[in-house]
Amino acid sequence: MQRIKGEILFLVALWKTNLSSAMEYRASFISQVVGMILNDVIYFVFWLLFFDRFKVVQGWGMTDMVLLFSIITTGFGLAFGLFGNALNLAEIIAQGRLDYYLALPRSVLVHVLASRSSLSAWGDLTFGILCYLYTGRFSLPEISIWVIASLCSGAVLVSSFAIFGCLSFWLGNASQLATQATNAILTLALYPSDIFQGVVRFLMLTILPAAFVGAIPLEIVRRLDWTALAAEKLGKKVFTIGIDGNDVTLDLIKQGKVTATLGVYPKKMGEQVVKQMQLVLKGEKVPYILLTPSIIVDQSNLDDYEAGKTWTEPVEGKPELDSGKPTVE
Repeated sequence: MQRIKGEILFLVALWKTNLSSAMEYRASFISQVVGMILNDVIYFVFWLLFFDRFKVVQGWGMTDMVLLFSIITTGFGLAFGLFGNALNLAEIIAQGRLDYYLALPRSVLVHVLASRSSLSAWGDLTFGILCYLYTGRFSLPEISIWVIASLCSGAVLVSSFAIFGCLSFWLGNASQLATQATNAILTLALYPSDIFQGVVRFLMLTILPAAFVGAIPLEIVRRLDWTALAAEKLGKKVFTIGIDGNDVTLDLIKQGKVTATLGVYPKKMGEQVVKQMQLVLKGEKVPYILLTPSIIVDQSNLDDYEAGKTWTEPVEGKPELDSGKPTVE
């Protein structure tokens, strides 16, 4: 226990030293942080344009991408803001600079990883927090699970980068290989994971653990339902039902991830609103209340629902009663 406490205090001292060093050149520090935020924004704009055109891809919408970016960039920022040398470990080993750390009475790996901070990583952290604020998930359980997911994502990143860096012990200067492997992890992690199948998906769950950096932490945050997540991973059936019948839910029904939804024909409802407005503008009388149909949609009737075959024309309705009195006059 004393040794663990000593290592933690040593880490805190290293982080304070790194921060003090960065503050010596504040203009440089700020410029790197702002530059990385702009870099993240430019990359993020690509997905904004993409989902503005396609809306949903394999059950993923723009909201999911914002949450994914918040987890990965927050995890990356914390990981390499605190353990910046994980990015340079292969080069450190290949150039023989590890000898300095071997001569000191401290955990070599912890010391070498934490002895440098990546200044631009703090820009990633800032961008990740801004992304999360955009999601509007402000309840204590939601914030807590997001923080945990981001920390797990960062831990996987540091561990993976360190492992690839250690290849220099056997391959000589493996810095190029380590760089390519780490870039592959980040690239794969920043895409909707469900578009990958076969060998690529296998790699994302093993050699290049991109799924553990982005997709799996996202699923935990997005669902906030440990029972359902565990049941799915164990291959158990989970009954899930939604409402509205929007495109995202319909896509999940196709994949078998959602059991059913109450389809209310949102597009048809919009058409009816326009029709009623046109009648009013023509001076014609329209019903005070117009009831549009709704239907339970599952895999058995999903195609018919999307094709509009289950639609029935709306009918005039009456106000609902509350304590024997109509809710509208």
